[in-house]
Amino acid sequence: MTRQFAAAVAGLSLAVFAAAGAAAAQGQLKAPMAEAQAAGATDCDRLAQPPRAAMGRLPALADGVSFAELRWPGARAACAKAMADAPGEVRFVAFAARAADKGGDQKTAAQLYRAAADEGYPLAQTNLGVMYEGG
Repeated sequence: MTRQFAAAVAGLSLAVFAAAGAAAAQGQLKAPMAEAQAAGATDCDRLAQPPRAAMGRLPALADGVSFAELRWPGARAACAKAMADAPGEVRFVAFAARAADKGGDQKTAAQLYRAAADEGYPLAQTNLGVMYEGG
């Protein structure tokens, strides 16, 4: 699975996405939210995390925003920074995918959702399925 993650992010234009791929290739991805509660919410969490109710059993560090309310340019930048700062944290990949999805970059969104889904992140698995269903 980690090779798929690395391959998914390797072709993306933002250099910070490559850092996440490097962490995956080295087996450094953490379980979803493994240390996140201790670290506190990031701008990526605040700007791109879905509302708490949509997080299911995953801990939510921020109130989150609906897809309709997501402001993708700021969210994408915040998640790119979060991925650079913590390249092994898969939630940032899923949230970056959400921002790309909102911004209409379906190719990047699908690659990032796939990478996070392959690492077992339920939100990414669901959103990737929705993308497949919608064509």
